Amino acid sequence: MTPLQSYKAGLSLAAEIADAQETSSPAAFNMAVKIRDEIREMNEGGRSEYLLTQDGDCHWFVIPADRQVEWDQLTTNEEFEIPEWAEEVCGGPGRVTFPFYHIRGHTPTL
Repeated sequence: MTPLQSYKAGLSLAAEIADAQETSSPAAFNMAVKIRDEIREMNEGGRSEYLLTQDGDCHWFVIPADRQVEWDQLTTNEEFEIPEWAEEVCGGPGRVTFPFYHIRGHTPTL
């Protein structure tokens, strides 16, 4: 499941829960719980958050957010090898597009 698909599924889940609360329908609430559990299962073990970062030579990369500490340690060495989980942008960060974003420490504006 792509991040966009997860986002859309989450919106669908929110609508289901809202309908369940509004109508007090146990069937709708149970469906919402089932959808939530399926989304969790699909995302389990996968990485859904990425970030833009640079190496020590001003090259831009997209990396899994949970590997930032490892990335920071790698890039202290001038001759590090790019790991398979890092993707070089080959240009400025404006080449990266995404359907949703989150800035740590700030509330999303979307």
